[in-house]
Amino acid sequence: MINDDNYYQVSGWMLNRLGLKSYELQAYAVIYGFTQDGQNWYTGSLAYLGTWLNCSRRTVINTLSSLVDKGLLIKESRIEKGQTVVRYRANLAALDFTEAPKQ
Repeated sequence: MINDDNYYQVSGWMLNRLGLKSYELQAYAVIYGFTQDGQNWYTGSLAYLGTWLNCSRRTVINTLSSLVDKGLLIKESRIEKGQTVVRYRANLAALDFTEAPKQ
């Protein structure tokens, strides 16, 4: 559940420099908010992202896969107590603000 005082921020560079839109923009913004320090990981559930994006679990999985494929998110998987645990963080090394924004 999303509390009334929860929020995420979409920055202009996410649109202008990364060219994100729709579900990718929203998912990236949520995960970036948790991981922008370069140390922390997003360990929340797919259901949590699905609530923010107002979409299905499958759409969340496809969206995250696309962001990983584009090099914008780092995905790490491991086995804990017989369960696969997946976490994500923004790939800060992929952010290059020396080039002009995408048109």
